[in-house]
Amino acid sequence: MGIEGDGGQSGEQDQNPFGLSHQEYWDLLSPEERMMQFDEYGLYALTPRCFSEPILEHIQGNVVVDACCSVGGMTIPMAQSGKHVIAIELDPHRLELAKKNAEIFGVQDRITFISGDVLEEIPKLSADTIFFDGQWVGQSTEEGQLFTLSDFSPNGKDFLTQCFKIAKCVIFRVPANFDFSELEQFPYQYRKEPTVVDGETVAYTVYWENVSGVGV
Repeated sequence: MGIEGDGGQSGEQDQNPFGLSHQEYWDLLSPEERMMQFDEYGLYALTPRCFSEPILEHIQGNVVVDACCSVGGMTIPMAQSGKHVIAIELDPHRLELAKKNAEIFGVQDRITFISGDVLEEIPKLSADTIFFDGQWVGQSTEEGQLFTLSDFSPNGKDFLTQCFKIAKCVIFRVPANFDFSELEQFPYQYRKEPTVVDGETVAYTVYWENVSGVGV
């Protein structure tokens, strides 16, 4: 099964090893992705390859930060595309799973893993692109209420402010009910692309591709 400790040997498994409640996430994964080692949250927070491939086309430069990398679902395809990836994860257990997954796919030499708080680590780094698809997964708001930057963990405003100081390209995944008016506080133009599953928009990818790097 694609769970921790199995060595990633059963990519053909059709049933989600964590139960039917997350079967829709498992169904989105390719056989190769099912070879990865997960915990339950790591599966839920994964950016499936069918979503990540369009994002890879817009990554600029050679050095990419995967903020909140979880078990490495986006880290690995970025490394496979030839980038050097700096993968940050606060949870030490998921970081170890990400390292094991990098070894499964043979890209560990292209990844620098950092255990720590992304808000503390980002200012220490130099990168061309920063990618975030992290701690909004599994968080909910009341029905009809918009998801705001303060609902992210880490705080979305603080995170983006740090990113704009060091990277010329920032890629930010948000839920479908995100309040885009909050992005108007930043002096950079952005564009957004929907993630559609079975005809329903489930998320957006927000791109800032010409950030000056002088800070906000």
